[in-house]
Amino acid sequence: MATTYMYRNIRDGVISGLIAAALIWAGGWILAKLNPQSLTYLASLLVPLWVVALSVGFVVAFSAIALIYWSQSRKEKSSSPVTQAEITPAHFQLLRFRPTWKEEATYKAKIWVVLRNGSPGNLNVTQLRWNAGNEEVQIQPPLRYLFKVESQPGAWQSDSWSREAPTVTVPQGWCFEFWLGVNPAYTAEQLKHHYGLHKVGKATLTVRLGDTGPTQEVTIPI
Repeated sequence: MATTYMYRNIRDGVISGLIAAALIWAGGWILAKLNPQSLTYLASLLVPLWVVALSVGFVVAFSAIALIYWSQSRKEKSSSPVTQAEITPAHFQLLRFRPTWKEEATYKAKIWVVLRNGSPGNLNVTQLRWNAGNEEVQIQPPLRYLFKVESQPGAWQSDSWSREAPTVTVPQGWCFEFWLGVNPAYTAEQLKHHYGLHKVGKATLTVRLGDTGPTQEVTIPI
């Protein structure tokens, strides 16, 4: 595949050079036809016109090939490191923890967590798993959660969000929120108490950086 690209680039450069040489030669021929005196001038040149045309064609071909390779190398360098970057808990900033309890809801007790995407690109968040020890907050089975993204940077502070969805794409530097249904035996005050003791649990998110990055899992203490 790489060899095919190399030959294609050389071919394109040579074609560009031949076109440039042909244009110079055609320009000289047309000039001689329009003004016969110019033919005498062209014949008096120390360097024949065909040599000039081929020389310019060679320069154009070399420049075109170099430009193609430079453009491709820049594209590879600019896209590869971002999409291949490893996502770690350090890429997420926990901005808010909010517990709620509603009698009429299917999942009466919920925790709402706002995180900031500090990764080097747009982040596709596709799944959540909850890990909790014996003294931490247990879920209400079956596991239920949803994500949403702020409507614009900073909009999370005024609770302006997109619609809830099981998967979201979070732009770089933007915030997203998820809610998780937990055991309804917890009151909102008890959940706040767990948070103060750093005994809530850990959210493991399945994420992908950009459209071409590998799927990764990152565990974030809550």
